[in-house]
Amino acid sequence: MATKKLSEALKALTVPEFGAEVEMPALSLNGTTIMPTGAELNYVDGVTSNIQTQLNAKAASTHAHAGTDITSGTIAGARLPAMSTTTQGSVPASTTSTGSQVLADNGWTSKNNVYTAYQTLTSGAAITWNMNSGYNAKVTLAHNATLSVTNLVNGMSGCLIITQDGTGSRTLDLPANSKLLGATSLILTSAASSVDILSFTYDGTTIYWALGANYQNA
Repeated sequence: MATKKLSEALKALTVPEFGAEVEMPALSLNGTTIMPTGAELNYVDGVTSNIQTQLNAKAASTHAHAGTDITSGTIAGARLPAMSTTTQGSVPASTTSTGSQVLADNGWTSKNNVYTAYQTLTSGAAITWNMNSGYNAKVTLAHNATLSVTNLVNGMSGCLIITQDGTGSRTLDLPANSKLLGATSLILTSAASSVDILSFTYDGTTIYWALGANYQNA
Protein backbone atom coordinates (compact mmCIF):
# COMPACT_ATOMS: atom_id res chain seq x y z
CA MET A 1 0.00 0.00 0.00
CA ALA A 2 1.09 3.62 -0.37
CA THR A 3 2.99 5.22 2.46
CA LYS A 4 0.66 6.98 4.87
CA LYS A 5 1.12 8.99 7.99
CA LEU A 6 -0.22 7.24 11.07
CA SER A 7 -2.67 10.06 11.73
CA GLU A 8 -4.06 9.81 8.19
CA ALA A 9 -4.46 6.07 8.51
CA LEU A 10 -6.34 6.43 11.77
CA LYS A 11 -8.63 9.06 10.26
CA ALA A 12 -9.49 6.62 7.52
CA LEU A 13 -10.85 4.08 9.98
CA THR A 14 -14.62 3.92 10.44
CA VAL A 15 -16.50 2.13 13.20
CA PRO A 16 -19.53 0.30 11.77
CA GLU A 17 -21.35 0.14 15.07
CA PHE A 18 -20.72 0.45 18.81
CA GLY A 19 -18.69 -2.47 20.08
CA ALA A 20 -17.66 -3.63 16.61
CA GLU A 21 -14.10 -4.68 15.93
CA VAL A 22 -11.99 -2.42 13.75
CA GLU A 23 -9.31 -3.85 11.52
CA MET A 24 -6.14 -1.75 11.43
CA PRO A 25 -4.68 -1.46 7.94
CA ALA A 26 -0.98 -2.08 7.51
CA LEU A 27 1.07 1.10 7.82
CA SER A 28 4.32 1.95 6.11
CA LEU A 29 6.72 4.44 7.66
CA ASN A 30 9.76 5.35 5.60
CA GLY A 31 9.38 2.13 3.65
CA THR A 32 9.00 -0.08 6.74
CA THR A 33 5.69 -1.82 7.26
CA ILE A 34 4.48 -1.72 10.87
CA MET A 35 1.50 -3.54 12.30
CA PRO A 36 1.31 -2.64 16.03
CA THR A 37 -1.20 -4.33 18.29
CA GLY A 38 -3.41 -2.35 20.62
CA ALA A 39 -1.34 -3.48 23.60
CA GLU A 40 1.83 -2.29 21.92
CA LEU A 41 0.34 1.11 21.17
CA ASN A 42 -0.67 1.42 24.83
CA TYR A 43 3.00 1.12 25.83
CA VAL A 44 3.58 4.66 24.64
CA ASP A 45 0.44 6.06 26.25
CA GLY A 46 1.43 9.10 28.32
CA VAL A 47 4.88 9.53 26.75
CA THR A 48 5.60 13.26 26.62
CA SER A 49 9.06 13.36 25.05
CA ASN A 50 11.58 11.36 23.06
CA ILE A 51 11.62 7.82 24.45
CA GLN A 52 15.32 7.19 23.73
CA THR A 53 16.26 10.44 25.47
CA GLN A 54 14.35 9.30 28.55
CA LEU A 55 16.03 5.88 28.48
CA ASN A 56 19.47 7.45 28.18
CA ALA A 57 18.80 9.52 31.31
CA LYS A 58 18.15 6.43 33.41
CA ALA A 59 20.95 5.05 35.64
CA ALA A 60 22.53 1.77 34.63
CA SER A 61 21.37 -1.31 36.53
CA THR A 62 24.87 -1.61 38.03
CA HIS A 63 27.26 1.25 38.55
CA ALA A 64 29.88 2.53 40.99
CA HIS A 65 29.85 5.58 43.25
CA ALA A 66 32.58 7.22 45.29
CA GLY A 67 32.25 6.57 49.01
CA THR A 68 31.66 10.29 49.60
CA ASP A 69 28.49 10.10 47.47
CA ILE A 70 26.85 7.77 50.01
CA THR A 71 25.31 10.00 52.67
CA SER A 72 22.41 7.92 53.98
CA GLY A 73 20.93 4.46 54.04
CA THR A 74 22.24 1.13 55.30
CA ILE A 75 25.08 -0.94 53.82
CA ALA A 76 25.20 -4.65 54.57
CA GLY A 77 28.33 -5.62 56.49
CA ALA A 78 29.27 -8.16 53.83
CA ARG A 79 29.63 -5.31 51.31
CA LEU A 80 32.20 -3.43 53.40
CA PRO A 81 35.76 -3.98 52.16
CA ALA A 82 38.50 -5.32 54.40
CA MET A 83 40.32 -2.53 56.21
CA SER A 84 44.07 -2.21 56.65
CA THR A 85 46.17 -0.80 59.47
CA THR A 86 46.46 2.49 57.58
CA THR A 87 42.70 3.05 57.41
CA GLN A 88 41.20 5.57 59.81
CA GLY A 89 37.69 6.62 60.66
CA SER A 90 34.81 5.45 62.83
CA VAL A 91 32.89 2.25 62.23
CA PRO A 92 29.59 1.47 64.03
CA ALA A 93 29.78 -1.98 65.57
CA SER A 94 27.25 -4.51 66.81
CA THR A 95 27.47 -7.75 68.78
CA THR A 96 27.21 -9.66 65.52
CA SER A 97 30.27 -8.00 63.99
CA THR A 98 33.25 -10.19 63.22
CA GLY A 99 36.87 -9.38 62.55
CA SER A 100 38.47 -6.09 63.52
CA GLN A 101 38.60 -2.56 62.14
CA VAL A 102 41.14 0.23 62.55
CA LEU A 103 39.94 3.45 64.13
CA ALA A 104 41.47 6.90 64.07
CA ASP A 105 44.36 7.57 66.43
CA ASN A 106 45.78 4.04 66.44
CA GLY A 107 42.70 2.41 67.92
CA TRP A 108 41.21 -0.98 67.10
CA THR A 109 37.72 -2.32 67.47
CA SER A 110 36.84 -6.00 67.42
CA LYS A 111 33.62 -7.89 68.12
CA ASN A 112 33.43 -7.12 71.82
CA ASN A 113 35.97 -4.42 72.64
CA VAL A 114 37.88 -1.33 71.61
CA TYR A 115 41.56 -0.99 72.45
CA THR A 116 44.78 0.83 71.60
CA ALA A 117 48.32 -0.51 71.50
CA TYR A 118 50.80 0.79 74.08
CA GLN A 119 52.77 3.76 72.82
CA THR A 120 56.27 4.34 74.18
CA LEU A 121 56.85 7.72 75.80
CA THR A 122 60.25 9.40 75.88
CA SER A 123 61.75 10.09 79.29
CA GLY A 124 62.77 13.64 80.08
CA ALA A 125 62.19 16.38 82.63
CA ALA A 126 58.81 16.86 80.91
CA ILE A 127 56.94 13.87 79.51
CA THR A 128 53.97 14.41 77.20
CA TRP A 129 51.33 11.71 76.80
CA ASN A 130 49.28 12.49 73.68
CA MET A 131 45.93 10.67 73.71
CA ASN A 132 45.73 11.02 69.92
CA SER A 133 48.51 8.44 69.77
CA GLY A 134 46.74 6.04 72.11
CA TYR A 135 45.45 5.99 75.66
CA ASN A 136 47.72 3.17 76.77
CA ALA A 137 51.40 4.02 77.20
CA LYS A 138 54.66 2.95 78.80
CA VAL A 139 57.82 4.76 79.80
CA THR A 140 61.20 3.91 81.30
CA LEU A 141 62.02 6.73 83.69
CA ALA A 142 65.55 8.04 83.36
CA HIS A 143 64.73 11.45 84.87
CA ASN A 144 62.71 13.05 87.62
CA ALA A 145 59.82 14.09 85.44
CA THR A 146 56.53 15.96 85.22
CA LEU A 147 53.74 14.32 83.22
CA SER A 148 51.36 16.24 80.97
CA VAL A 149 48.42 14.66 79.17
CA THR A 150 47.09 16.19 75.95
CA ASN A 151 43.96 15.67 73.83
CA LEU A 152 41.96 14.08 76.62
CA VAL A 153 38.28 13.50 75.88
CA ASN A 154 35.54 13.01 78.45
CA GLY A 155 35.16 9.27 79.14
CA MET A 156 38.70 8.20 78.26
CA SER A 157 40.44 5.59 80.40
CA GLY A 158 43.84 3.99 80.08
CA CYS A 159 47.06 2.79 81.66
CA LEU A 160 50.65 3.97 81.97
CA ILE A 161 53.32 1.34 82.69
CA ILE A 162 56.23 2.99 84.52
CA THR A 163 59.59 1.24 84.73
CA GLN A 164 62.51 2.60 86.71
CA ASP A 165 65.80 2.68 84.83
CA GLY A 166 68.96 0.98 86.08
CA THR A 167 69.52 3.78 88.58
CA GLY A 168 66.05 3.88 90.10
CA SER A 169 64.48 6.34 92.54
CA ARG A 170 63.06 8.42 89.68
CA THR A 171 59.95 10.49 90.46
CA LEU A 172 56.91 11.49 88.42
CA ASP A 173 54.61 14.43 89.10
CA LEU A 174 51.03 14.23 87.81
CA PRO A 175 49.13 16.98 85.93
CA ALA A 176 47.49 19.72 88.00
CA ASN A 177 43.94 18.49 87.35
CA SER A 178 44.64 15.12 88.98
CA LYS A 179 43.27 13.20 91.93
CA LEU A 180 45.15 10.13 93.19
CA LEU A 181 43.55 7.22 94.98
CA GLY A 182 44.53 7.15 98.68
CA ALA A 183 47.31 9.73 98.44
CA THR A 184 48.04 13.36 97.66
CA SER A 185 51.26 12.70 95.75
CA LEU A 186 52.54 9.88 93.58
CA ILE A 187 55.18 7.70 95.22
CA LEU A 188 56.68 5.18 92.83
CA THR A 189 58.61 2.05 93.71
CA SER A 190 62.20 3.25 93.90
CA ALA A 191 64.20 0.10 93.17
CA ALA A 192 66.05 -0.07 89.84
CA SER A 193 64.01 -1.74 87.06
CA SER A 194 60.88 -1.89 89.25
CA VAL A 195 57.49 -1.63 87.54
CA ASP A 196 54.42 0.33 88.61
CA ILE A 197 51.19 0.82 86.66
CA LEU A 198 49.11 3.98 86.75
CA SER A 199 45.52 3.64 85.55
CA PHE A 200 43.27 6.63 84.92
CA THR A 201 39.83 7.74 83.93
CA TYR A 202 38.78 11.24 82.87
CA ASP A 203 35.37 12.86 83.47
CA GLY A 204 35.93 15.96 81.36
CA THR A 205 37.39 17.95 84.26
CA THR A 206 39.52 15.76 86.50
CA ILE A 207 41.91 12.89 85.82
CA TYR A 208 41.41 10.19 88.44
CA TRP A 209 44.48 8.00 88.99
CA ALA A 210 45.09 4.72 90.78
CA LEU A 211 48.54 3.22 91.34
CA GLY A 212 49.39 -0.45 91.20
CA ALA A 213 52.81 -0.57 92.85
CA ASN A 214 55.82 -2.86 92.55
CA TYR A 215 54.74 -5.55 90.10
CA GLN A 216 56.63 -8.82 90.61
CA ASN A 217 57.06 -11.99 88.62
CA ALA A 218 54.31 -14.43 89.55
